[in-house]
Amino acid sequence: MKGFALVGLGAISGVHARAISEARDSRLVGGYAPGAERRQAFAQTWRCRSYSSLQELLDDPEVDCVSICTPSGAHLDAILAALAAGKHVLVEKPLEITEKRCQKALEAAATAGLLLGGLFQSRFYDSSRLIKGAIEAGRFGRLSLVGAYVPWFRTQQYYDGSGWRGTWALDGGGAYMNQAIHMADLLRWLLGEPSSVCCRAGSFGHDRIEVEDSAVSILEWKGGPLGVLAATTAAYPGYFKRLEVSGMGGTAIMEEDRLVEWRFKEERPEDAGIRERFGVGVRSRLDAGRFEEEHAAHRKAYENFVAAVEGREPLAVPGEEALRSVHLVLDLYRSAGLRDQVD
Repeated sequence: MKGFALVGLGAISGVHARAISEARDSRLVGGYAPGAERRQAFAQTWRCRSYSSLQELLDDPEVDCVSICTPSGAHLDAILAALAAGKHVLVEKPLEITEKRCQKALEAAATAGLLLGGLFQSRFYDSSRLIKGAIEAGRFGRLSLVGAYVPWFRTQQYYDGSGWRGTWALDGGGAYMNQAIHMADLLRWLLGEPSSVCCRAGSFGHDRIEVEDSAVSILEWKGGPLGVLAATTAAYPGYFKRLEVSGMGGTAIMEEDRLVEWRFKEERPEDAGIRERFGVGVRSRLDAGRFEEEHAAHRKAYENFVAAVEGREPLAVPGEEALRSVHLVLDLYRSAGLRDQVD
């Protein structure tokens, strides 16, 4: 049984807390955030400890692992402190906002001999794993086109009210770094590193932000396929992210964690059961909803992390992998001619 504590208690912390509480071989010990009211509310909600400082959290012998949920550009300091205290570290995406800062985190983990992982829960969806298995089995035939779309919506208040969202220094970017990095990571996981990218980006729906709220990229892999990564935070009222994989032998489409299409030229006995399980062709796409609750994939990620700490299975998203997804997003920004990222 591994004890976890959260550093950073913003909007995503409740998903992490529930995932930890339900994951095998893990328990939630406590959480820390600078604001006393926030950390006390968190402790009351989750019946765990409220730490008055990061150091108090790190000094707690019941904390084996630390989950970093601070603003993206503040991850590094918390990572380094946790590693120096002898704690394994799991980091909410992105690992950090520059390659240099990510590399510092990786070097510190290697020196300490501790695990450093990134949390990309989309890799743990049953649907994305089915798609990856079909790609590896060659069921799509010659892949032609892969599309990843993140049509989300964030109000102006979302940016104005945080003090860090929409800034290069702490958000590290906009619709790509904060939201669509999930899909950038999925594309890498499914197909490997693209050989070339071309991106256009801008802010079209929001005021007073330094970063992009909309971006479209064309990605190319040697020998195919072509890919599209499109993302925005200005698509009212907001829709599930979507992945489409097509080839000469079949097509699969995933909306959030639910398969909405699963068709192959050469059917296998299990295909009908997969379609039935996800409601493919039965539910309308507008009312299908998630396949599992939001925290379910996070729970699987935590179970994998604990198993990796205990040496029972490999870590699904080691720090090196999380760095590569940050690198891809930064390559897209460089293609779009956006400003250089801060160190």
